[in-house]
Amino acid sequence: MRIVVVEDEPLTRATLVSFLVRQGHEVRPASCVEACRAALRAEKADVILLDIGLPGEDGLGYARELRAEGEAGVIIVSERSEVATRIAALDEGADDYLIKPVHLEELAARVRSVARRRVWATSSASVR
Repeated sequence: MRIVVVEDEPLTRATLVSFLVRQGHEVRPASCVEACRAALRAEKADVILLDIGLPGEDGLGYARELRAEGEAGVIIVSERSEVATRIAALDEGADDYLIKPVHLEELAARVRSVARRRVWATSSASVR
């Protein structure tokens, strides 16, 4: 599975990338929204792990943009734990929301879950 990890904190980004690579995924790191856009221009992703508090452009607005494109699953991974923020992220287009610090095995399970739903949605849309 191809995953882009959009996280501005270097240690957190490196931890997530390293773990997901060990899980057998092809992972590209991005420190901001623009770096993610560049990564997606080079190659599409199946799932995007997206922080909200990023330098430059906010992750919530980018989640809306990603949903409009509709190709990759989006999982928000953020320190922001307020219910209103989680609801806003899901309403903007995120498929799931995890609060940092995240348990890596749970993250892996949620990545698999989002990927399954995206494959199912794509295949059922082509059947219609």
